[in-house]
Amino acid sequence: MTAVGADTFEVYSDGRDVHDAFRTAVDAVAWEHGHGGYTGTIAEKSEFVIITKRAMSYDDATRMADDLLNRDDSRVADKWGPAGAIPVKKPTRTVRLDNLPARALTGRPSEHVAEMSRIARDRQLVTDAETVTKGDRLTSDSFSLTVTKDPAVTAAQTEPDGWLFFGWASS
Repeated sequence: MTAVGADTFEVYSDGRDVHDAFRTAVDAVAWEHGHGGYTGTIAEKSEFVIITKRAMSYDDATRMADDLLNRDDSRVADKWGPAGAIPVKKPTRTVRLDNLPARALTGRPSEHVAEMSRIARDRQLVTDAETVTKGDRLTSDSFSLTVTKDPAVTAAQTEPDGWLFFGWASS
């Protein structure tokens, strides 16, 4: 079914907490599409419904979302109703380090990733089963790390790395 004056959307947002991930997704899309309304995006949504508590791969989550949209599942079929939310576990994730001391980003850029990895581990943002594969300076006091998880850890994982939000929205 195609809702009159509506489009479907799917958007992924990092974060274990569904409320924080939802707010981040809505704010990011509203920034891109403006705040005028009728964007056909998640920016039109003010609430969500969790479809399943089982974290799954991004590909499995998108297949589930597509199936629910195609079947007009009552939880997500209303363009004025809530967005659907599916927890996603990913083999890689991004860790942001904020409020870094000025001394942390001195020296050669090649040393930054090692230092940021140490700080992330000290802050318990990266586990021993994860490998830092990339790093980027964001601002004068923040850094982003790309982290790869051991496949066995990903398979056994029950907590999400982020959420796939989807549904119909007024356009």
